[in-house]
Amino acid sequence: MSQGSLVIAGSFDNPPVIYASAANATQPDGIAADLAAEIGERLGLDVEWRNTPFPGQLPGIDSGAFDIVWGQATQTEEREAELYDMIPFYAAPLSVLVEEGNPSGVTSFATMCGATIGGSVGSIFERYVQLANEQFCADKTPIEYQGYTKGEEVALHSGAIDAVIDTFPVNSDAATRLDGVEAIKLPDAGAIDSGLAGIVFSKTEPGLSTTVAQVLQQLHEDGTYQQIFEDEGVSTAILDADQLMVNYLTGTPAGEKQ
Repeated sequence: MSQGSLVIAGSFDNPPVIYASAANATQPDGIAADLAAEIGERLGLDVEWRNTPFPGQLPGIDSGAFDIVWGQATQTEEREAELYDMIPFYAAPLSVLVEEGNPSGVTSFATMCGATIGGSVGSIFERYVQLANEQFCADKTPIEYQGYTKGEEVALHSGAIDAVIDTFPVNSDAATRLDGVEAIKLPDAGAIDSGLAGIVFSKTEPGLSTTVAQVLQQLHEDGTYQQIFEDEGVSTAILDADQLMVNYLTGTPAGEKQ
């Protein structure tokens, strides 16, 4: 962390979590941006955002280019225990975005066998599709994962893919902005995914992750955290205060590996 500033990476194309500001496209808006601004103000730090596609985010943490990655990372036990310190910040159950009326009939991982599913390049969703193939499609045609840097919705409309996999808040937001699509939660995703999105820190900076968790809990206590979610129309994604802690899934102490 550079003196007096907090450098945060995220991809400004993931509403309502983080997206390019209408007033200045070089700056983000959304849940992550608003929470980060509150944290920076309370810690007396300038917040500097770097608009970074997901494949470059975690390597940037590893190299020390970023202090925090915020916006697209799924909270997992493996990441907490072995790779990074993480703080859950919103409830993000898995879902699919499908054409209105769901002509492909994708309503769960079990019904995806034989379908082509679009998602972000380099994201954990590709791994989830692999796990779903092992668990649900062992004796069926496997699910095919198609990675995109952008344009998944266009591919969905063209019929190139059957559905887009992402978190329910993200797909629900897309369904409100785009015509002819709907978001469907995956009821059998619990066996594969934590349903939480997390803020990512290097394990070499345990003081930073611990301090941010403390400020998030303060924001929850005074209602600022909840108001930010309500302003974005996603109050269903609000977490309890006791979930806003470092490595919530595994209890791994900040800065340590299991």
